[in-house]
Amino acid sequence: IGYYLGKVAQEKAVRSASIPATIIRATQFQSYIPVLIDQHTVDGKVLAPRTFIQPVELDEVIELLAEAVTTLEPGSAVEIAGPDRFYHDDLFRSTLAARGDDREVVTVDGQAPLDAMVPRGAYRTGTVRYPIAGIPTV
Repeated sequence: IGYYLGKVAQEKAVRSASIPATIIRATQFQSYIPVLIDQHTVDGKVLAPRTFIQPVELDEVIELLAEAVTTLEPGSAVEIAGPDRFYHDDLFRSTLAARGDDREVVTVDGQAPLDAMVPRGAYRTGTVRYPIAGIPTV
């Protein structure tokens, strides 16, 4: 929770500064999912919440950053997410299986709302799908 409180404080600081800025909020990068899995591993098991995740391709975020610098209205905030929404545990299981990793994924009850990690309002949708087929979407 501290990480997200820090993000809120950063946005407040940016908005109160005299320098024009555009805020870009992106969901988790697709390329970071294996690292995220490792971070959720305890005693050889991957502990995964049954919450939504909607990973976005990093190149699409970079394109949005370039657009923000050149054409977006300063003071605005734009969110971007990948085209598919998954449950964390399903995504982790499928990613591990595709990599030939036999770690067990254990679904854990989280204290976060189901949609805490995905956009709730209007957002841009990336077009690059997560590179592993067959993961159930929600």
